[in-house]
Amino acid sequence: MIRGYRLPFFITILLFGLTPLYSQKIWSLKECVEYALESNIDIKERAIEVEQRENLLKQQLFNYLPSINSSINHSMNWGRSVNLQNLEIIHNKLSHATSANLGASLNIFEGNIKRYNYQSAQIDLSISQKESEQIRDQVVAEVIRAYLQLLLSGELLELSKLNLHESEAQVARATKLVEAGSAPLSTRLEMEAQASSERVSLVEARNGVEEARLHLELLLNLPQGERVEPEPMRETTIELPPTVEELLVGAERLPQFKIAELTVERAEREYLAAKGRLLPTIYLSASYGTFFSDGREERFFEQFKENRNPSMGMGLSIPILNNLSARSNIKNRKLGIESARLQQKKGRDELYSNVMREHRVLLSQQEKIAATESNVAAMKESFNHVKSKFEVGLVNGVDYSIAKGNLFKAQSELLQSKYHYLFQLKIIDLYLRRALFGE
Repeated sequence: MIRGYRLPFFITILLFGLTPLYSQKIWSLKECVEYALESNIDIKERAIEVEQRENLLKQQLFNYLPSINSSINHSMNWGRSVNLQNLEIIHNKLSHATSANLGASLNIFEGNIKRYNYQSAQIDLSISQKESEQIRDQVVAEVIRAYLQLLLSGELLELSKLNLHESEAQVARATKLVEAGSAPLSTRLEMEAQASSERVSLVEARNGVEEARLHLELLLNLPQGERVEPEPMRETTIELPPTVEELLVGAERLPQFKIAELTVERAEREYLAAKGRLLPTIYLSASYGTFFSDGREERFFEQFKENRNPSMGMGLSIPILNNLSARSNIKNRKLGIESARLQQKKGRDELYSNVMREHRVLLSQQEKIAATESNVAAMKESFNHVKSKFEVGLVNGVDYSIAKGNLFKAQSELLQSKYHYLFQLKIIDLYLRRALFGE
């Protein structure tokens, strides 16, 4: 087992086809993550949803306040009517009447439904906040992946340039030997074919860099004309990954784990609120009203004062039979608790399984780095041996190209293994809530 080693990452990021419109800013990984957290649309949408949940929670709190309403009504009547002063019948006379009322009602007890609804709203807000946190983690993970992919593409591009430079040097050497009559024409043709193939690889490597850059820029939601140039990765020391036990403890702090717990709690509050609908409701009511009629001789405000009619009342509402909807709702809410608990267990099992798998991937990737380092060393020695024999004419160009291709493949695999391992460690730091940027 490798206990620790130093991974040199020497990145030279070249500028391809830049115009003065492009920004020359060098972006660090930390800057990319912070910019993405501020500009990502999904994160902004989640922030709006959290604010909506906060408003819904306030509304549940406001439900404890009494309901107060007022009304003013004016009516005109013609035809037969009653003189309110002497109660005589009036025929074919236009009459006016105005009334005003102010009423209030307050439920004193209703099975604690408001309390459970308020608690459910609190849990909904917590779930929304955890979902927002989960989205942020996903965005950070995607930015880290894209950033490291851009760095890896840059290193592969540099490797392709070195290979092409070597091949072009061999083409020049073979040309001189052919012109001097020391080597057959086939040697030069084989080297030119090798160089042509590596020019194609160089173009593909450049395209890989630009594709990786574009993907990162889209994740950052950069304005048009902005260009990301990653900061060259300094020499980095990679330590051993955390243990399985540390990962499991960290997994229990993940947003998705907390969301499952909160979902069960919400289902329990909804069940209690449904049971509360079987209990009676006690309520208070009060009203204050008055009216005016032109069938009386008193003036408008005098009638309003004399016709005041305040009232207070207290009532009891007992649910007896409402199409059995309350009991059906109780059964469904109870089943909802069981379903939420099953989903929680399923999510926990999947999370633990993923943790175990990721830990195995880390260990295997660590071993793969050691193996590919040994393979690169062996391929380099083999290539140098073939190269020295090729330069004295003991092997042909085909053997040289095969040895050179094997070395390039081994070097590429080593770079990919290192970056994949570094990405996994960054994601573990994210999930364990460690410092992502060595702070």
